[in-house]
Amino acid sequence: MSKFKRHLKVGLLLVVAAAFALNCARSSKTKFAQNMENDAGKAAPTYEEWVALVGQDKTDKLYAGIGQDSLNLLAYGIGQSNMVQLINGITEGAKLVTLVGNDGIAGTGPGSASGLGAVVTVYLLKSVDTQMQANISSNLVGGGVAPTDQDTVTNLVNVINGLTATEIQQKLIDLFGPSGFDLSRSMSAATTLSAAEQQLVVDRMARTVAHVDNTVATCTKICTLMTSLTAAEVTGKLAPMIKYNLGSGMTLANKLVETIESTTNIANLVTVVQGVTIANVTGKMMPILDGVNDCTKMGYTINNVTALTTLINLINNVQVPARMGQLINLSEDGGAAWSGQVSPVETWGVPTK
Repeated sequence: MSKFKRHLKVGLLLVVAAAFALNCARSSKTKFAQNMENDAGKAAPTYEEWVALVGQDKTDKLYAGIGQDSLNLLAYGIGQSNMVQLINGITEGAKLVTLVGNDGIAGTGPGSASGLGAVVTVYLLKSVDTQMQANISSNLVGGGVAPTDQDTVTNLVNVINGLTATEIQQKLIDLFGPSGFDLSRSMSAATTLSAAEQQLVVDRMARTVAHVDNTVATCTKICTLMTSLTAAEVTGKLAPMIKYNLGSGMTLANKLVETIESTTNIANLVTVVQGVTIANVTGKMMPILDGVNDCTKMGYTINNVTALTTLINLINNVQVPARMGQLINLSEDGGAAWSGQVSPVETWGVPTK
């Protein structure tokens, strides 16, 4: 085994160890976690066994595209049963080849290689599974409990199936690559982010996948965002939104979920993101959102402004973003009217909780 492959395997072992520790702490398991437990210790499938599991055509494409070593690492990392579900769930076999890529081919994915790589793909799946067990923000109606949809693989499969092959390359892979999140191939080597920061960024992305449209394994809102934004907007705006204020941990992820979930017409959110300049995404829009305690109010604002151009103009031109966040916070004060308030008590939130 080459030094590079040993490095990847070490990274994968760290990912598996972290997931094992987390699963041991759970009182219940998702189907994904149970499959991993059942498949632990299984030998890597032979070529003939892969053909029996997923068919000749997909097996040949995977062997030729990502190689037997990466295929075996994936099966080891997430469990054979989960890998089979992933392969069979993706309608076009070539999409999985594009997604995982090849560590030896230059590209725009993590580590400037093609695709996400086996380690990043495994970590992403495990992180989505972890977020399936995390409670949804209590600011959302029905929040405070884990998502009722517990199908980890299907959630990611629906994202992949919802994007074209070109979008998988230019949006999903590039989102994780140097022009977006800037992940390393092993997620253990520092880039512009430390290893811990890389894991946090993927965890935030995974929480968004797991908690948006959380009652069914669909990709309605996430896929609408990904397909409606241009590739440059995905890497230049969406990536910085997810990476913003890493010191706040997963709190920022909850605010993004609250905003997306409470926006009834996701096309309106797309319009806002497109209208805010790249510099103002991190310079103004995200400081506003980060300063709002309950971001269902952000969804309420997007749903109810008469003209989105007015909201976009406010975001692009506000001089002190933190004050706009404070204003939104003060617009609902828990049921008590302001001193001298003439209008009725505000009841923002989607819907009123």
